[in-house]
Amino acid sequence: MPPPSQLSSLNLRQTPPDDLVVMGQVIAPFGIKGWLRIRAFTEQLESLTNYGHWWLQLPGGWQQFELLDANISSKGMTAQLAGVTDRTQAEALHGVQIAVSRASMPVLKDGEFYWTDLIGFAVRSPEKITLGVLDGLLETGAADVLVVKGDKQHLIPAALVVEIDRDGRTITADWDLDY
Repeated sequence: MPPPSQLSSLNLRQTPPDDLVVMGQVIAPFGIKGWLRIRAFTEQLESLTNYGHWWLQLPGGWQQFELLDANISSKGMTAQLAGVTDRTQAEALHGVQIAVSRASMPVLKDGEFYWTDLIGFAVRSPEKITLGVLDGLLETGAADVLVVKGDKQHLIPAALVVEIDRDGRTITADWDLDY
């Protein structure tokens, strides 16, 4: 892996905004010219390509990169970032998280939310039994799954969410402690 100083020379801006939202991850290099295979955490795969600049979490901190090109295929997404020109540089980005500024994200309509806003909410059954706290979301291809951490970890299909109470910071899901 090239030293972080080599990668940091590729950035556009040193100070990241305070409102970064993780939207994806670099999962592997793609080819020999610096392209990257990307896992998007967005509802539509191509949504991540709507942002011209991505923030990558490098060992030395968040660094901004310009998105030059992206391709969407049945095998997923690949992207090319400014300054990442060979496989060695692309390999150094393996596993790195990708974020964008919340200020650049579309404004939501009433009743809509981003999943990231719900991280940390208490998750409970309809009988008001606390199952744990929402720790994350898995995209399985077939359905989104809530990762709930409590006395034990629960993987709850998002389709079983009955109610989201933003003010009370709770999510009610049709789930039981014994599942």
